[in-house]
Amino acid sequence: MRLALSICITFFLLACNNSSDNHEEKYFLNYENGEKYCEGIYLVYSDGGKTKIGQWRYYFPNGDLKSLVEYNEDYFLGYKYYDEGGILIESFSQKEGVELYSDFYENGNLKKEIVVIINDDGVENKTEKEYYSNGELMVLKEYEDDIQINKEKIWNKFGKLVLELQYESGEIIKK
Repeated sequence: MRLALSICITFFLLACNNSSDNHEEKYFLNYENGEKYCEGIYLVYSDGGKTKIGQWRYYFPNGDLKSLVEYNEDYFLGYKYYDEGGILIESFSQKEGVELYSDFYENGNLKKEIVVIINDDGVENKTEKEYYSNGELMVLKEYEDDIQINKEKIWNKFGKLVLELQYESGEIIKK
C-alpha cells in the first residue's frame, strides 16, 4: 500500500523549564485517510534544536497500534512491534549495559530471547534461548564476545534434553 501521508502536525506546549526556555512539543502525523500514523513528544531546546523523548507510537493505516519506541533525548531505549491483530511479535530494550531482545510466535508464546550484558571491561556476554511454539525450551547457548562458550543444550518439544555440547573458545570439545 502506498504510504501517502498528509502532514498534519499539531504542537502543544506541555512544559517549560524556566532556567533554559527548553520545552516539550507534542507531535502528530496522520495518514491521508485521517488515521494517526505516529505521535510522540519532542524536547525543543532554546536554540531551536529538537530531540525525541519518551514513548513514540506508530499505527497501521486502520488505526491499530503497530509499534512503540522509547527514547531518552534521542537515545534509543527500546521498541515493541505488533502484528495487525495486536499480537506482540518482537521487542527490544536496553538499560545500564543490559540488552534484551525477544521474538514471539503468532500464538504469543516466546520464540527467541537474547540477553546481552556488557561488563565494565567491555566484554559482551550473551545468552540465547529458543523455544518451541508450545513454550518448551529448544536451545540454550552462551557467548563471550561472539564466541560460543560453555554448554549448548538442545531439548525436544516435550522438554527432554536430547543433546549437550561443550564449547571452549568457539570450538566443540565434547559431545
